[in-house]
Amino acid sequence: MNTQAIRDKFASLYGEAGTLYTSPGRINLIGEHTDYNGAFVFPGAIDKAMVAEIRPNGTDRVRAFALDLGESAEFGLKEEDAPSQSWARYIFGVCREIQKRGGKIAGFDTVFAGDVPLGAGMSSSAALESTFAFALDDLFSLGLSKWDMAKIGQATEHNYCGVKCGIMDQFASVFGKAGKLLRLDCKSFEYEEHPFDPKGYCLLLVDSCVKHELASSAYNKRRESCENVVAVLAKRYPEIKFLRDASFAQLEEVKNEVSEEDYKRAAYVIGEVERVLAVCEALDKVGGNFDVVINIQGDEPFIQRSQLETVMQCFDDPRTQIATLGKPFDSMEAVENPNSPKIVLDNDGYALYFSRSVIPFVRGKESAEWLTHFPFLKHIGLYAYRTEVLREVSRLPQSSLELAESLEQLRWLQNGYKIKVGLTDVETIGIDTPEDLQHAEEKLRSL
Repeated sequence: MNTQAIRDKFASLYGEAGTLYTSPGRINLIGEHTDYNGAFVFPGAIDKAMVAEIRPNGTDRVRAFALDLGESAEFGLKEEDAPSQSWARYIFGVCREIQKRGGKIAGFDTVFAGDVPLGAGMSSSAALESTFAFALDDLFSLGLSKWDMAKIGQATEHNYCGVKCGIMDQFASVFGKAGKLLRLDCKSFEYEEHPFDPKGYCLLLVDSCVKHELASSAYNKRRESCENVVAVLAKRYPEIKFLRDASFAQLEEVKNEVSEEDYKRAAYVIGEVERVLAVCEALDKVGGNFDVVINIQGDEPFIQRSQLETVMQCFDDPRTQIATLGKPFDSMEAVENPNSPKIVLDNDGYALYFSRSVIPFVRGKESAEWLTHFPFLKHIGLYAYRTEVLREVSRLPQSSLELAESLEQLRWLQNGYKIKVGLTDVETIGIDTPEDLQHAEEKLRSL
C-alpha cells in the first residue's frame, strides 16, 4: 500500500514524523467456525495490510486518526476512558490488554489506514490489533512474544468489541509468512507450516459487496449453539470439552436433546475438522504415495538413524498400525521418574499399556531389587504410522486414559489400535523439564 498519504496526514496533524508499523489481513482456506471449538484452522496471511504511523507524545492520552474514515478520536489509558467510536475501541482495547498484563505504556499519536477491505471477512480488525500490538511492544520495549500479541488482539475483541472470537484471525496476522499456510490446533496452540504454491491453479478472492461486522452478525450466536451442544455431550462424555473432541456418532446420540439449528451447526463443525485435515494432507502429499509417516517430536532431539531404522522394521509385520521405541531402564531411580513413561509389552512386542507410574508391581521383592527381576522398559517419543491410520487417529477425541495419564498413545490403545514397540539400546534425552534441558546442553557440549 502507498503510505505517503498516511505520512502526509501525520505531519499535518502532529508535526514531527513517527515510525511506520504494519500487519497483514488473512484468508482461511478451510476451517470455518472451528477455532472457538478447539479444532483446526488453515489460514494464511495476504498481501493486504493495515499500516499505522505512530509516535509517543509524552502524555497519557492517545490521539488517533482513521484516514480511511476521515475520523479522529482522543482518549486516555484508563478503563473509564473508553472511546465511543467502534474503530477506536480496537486501539484502546490493545492498550488496556497490554496494561492488564503488566505492560507500561504512555500516550501516543497515530494515523492509520489499510487496503484490507472492511467487513469483507479478511480480518481487518485483527490486522489493526496486531499492528498496534507490534508497535507498542517496539516503542515501549515490552518484550511481548508473538503469542502474547495474538492473545492481546483476541482479548480486545472479547472485552472491548463484543465479539467472542477464536484465535485464528490474530494468529494468522501475527504468524503469517509468504508462501505458507498455517495449520493451527486451536486447543493446544501447536501449528505447522505448509507450503502453498498451487502450480496450474489460482485462488480467487471475490468481493460479494456484502459487508458485515462480527459484533453485529450471527457470529456470537453460532458460538453459543456450539457451546450448547458441548454442554449436552459433556453430560454423557465428560472428556468432551470442545466440539473438536466429539464424533458424529456421539452427536447423533444427543440429536433429540438439542435444537435443530444447534445440531446442524455442530454437525458442520465436526465435519469441518475432518476436511481441514484432509486438505493439509493433500497439500503435503503433492501426488506422492507414502506407506508410513514418521513423526520425530521436538522433545526428542537426539534420535539416531539406527532408531529410525528400528521403528521402520516394525512395519515388516503387517499387523503393525503404529510403531514406537522402547529402551531398557538403567536404574530404579530412572524407572520411578514420572516424566519417563513405562511400557508393558505382550509376547509379540506390542504395547499393552503405557504409564507414568512404575508398572508392573513386582510383588514380594524390595523395590531396589525390581530391575533385576523384570525388564522395565522406557518409552522413547518416536512414532511412525501407516498413512491411513494416521488419518484415523488424528480425528479421535481425547480418551479417559489419556486424560488420566497425559499420554496421547493411550488414546490409540483405548480405541483398539496396535502399537508395535521396537527395542533400542541407544540412550536419548527427552526434554520434558528444565533439568532435562540442562542435561541436553551438557551432552551437546561434550560432543
